[in-house]
Amino acid sequence: MSASESRRRIQEESHFTKQATYAQRKAKALSEGTEVQYLTCPLCGMGRSAERWGEKTLFKVKPTYYIIQHRKGGGRGIGFFLIGGVKLNELAEEDPEVWNNLRKEVSKLYSALNKLQPFAKAGT
Repeated sequence: MSASESRRRIQEESHFTKQATYAQRKAKALSEGTEVQYLTCPLCGMGRSAERWGEKTLFKVKPTYYIIQHRKGGGRGIGFFLIGGVKLNELAEEDPEVWNNLRKEVSKLYSALNKLQPFAKAGT
C-alpha cells in the first residue's frame, strides 16, 4: 500500500469515526437532554431561547440596535468584534435599499399577523 493510499484510508476511517461519534452524541442528547423552547424571528430566521436565566425572552425593537454591523477580527476561536455600524434610526439615510427592504418585510409581517388574529384593541 502506498503512502497516499494509507493517508486516504486513515482520513476515511477518521471521517467515519467522527460521524459515528456525532450520531452517538445526538442520540444521547435527544434521549437524556433538556428540552428548550426557542423563539425564531419571522424576519431573519435567527433563533434564541424563549427563556434565559429564568426570565422570558420577548421580541423587542430598539432604535439603538445596529441593523448593519461592522465587525473586525476573525481568528478561529476569537470571533469578530463589533467596531461600529448603522442603527435603526440612521438606516434610511445610510442605506436606502436596506431601509426599503426592511419596511416592506415588516409590512408583510404586520399583514400576516393581522390575518392570523386581528388585534383586540388598536395599538396592542
